[in-house]
Amino acid sequence: MRSYIKVHERITVDISFPLKSKPIFHKFHWNNRDYLIKSLELINKANKGEDLIYLFSISTLTGAYKLRFDVNQLSWWLEEIYWEEAR
Repeated sequence: MRSYIKVHERITVDISFPLKSKPIFHKFHWNNRDYLIKSLELINKANKGEDLIYLFSISTLTGAYKLRFDVNQLSWWLEEIYWEEAR
C-alpha cells in the first residue's frame, strides 16, 4: 500500500537546465540532509491564484517526493513524501 504525508516546508534544490531539454535534478536539501534524486517522473504547471507554480514528482533510492517551485517567489518547497508500506 502506498502512503504519503503532506509537508510544505522550504527546501533548496540542486538543478541544472540544459539547452532545449528538461531540467536535470541532482539533489535537494531538507531537514539537515541531502537527498540524491534518481529520476524526474512528472512535471505539472499550475496556477495558485495569480501565482504560477510548477510541481515536480521525483524519486530517490528511498522514496518519492513532490516538489513545488513558486515562480513569483523563486522558492522551492517540499510538498509531499510518498513511500510503500510493508504488507
